[in-house]
Amino acid sequence: MAVSSQGLTFTFGGTTLSVTNVSVNETQDLIDATDLGVAQNSRRIYVGGFASDAEVTIEYFGDLLTSGTSGALVIAGPIAYTGTATISSSSVSASVGDLVRGSATFRVV
Repeated sequence: MAVSSQGLTFTFGGTTLSVTNVSVNETQDLIDATDLGVAQNSRRIYVGGFASDAEVTIEYFGDLLTSGTSGALVIAGPIAYTGTATISSSSVSASVGDLVRGSATFRVV
């Protein structure tokens, strides 16, 4: 079943902004736990759960968010995501006759 992303918002630093696009990418560090006793032509054994990283990129309507700022990130609407985040990069663009649009990439811990 398809779900509309209409009405998606995010809050950061006490400001709530309307989302136009959001992308959440999570990675997990894996450690190679294969020992010398592994059978020939067998697959390697990996163990996870040691460290995870998340990067969230949000395009939104509104003013520039300052890189290096940290705080609580809350995405609300049809999808939900929360975490303590730091803005790793941000930009803003404005065209005459259009809304001010921003983009920010967050590192979430």
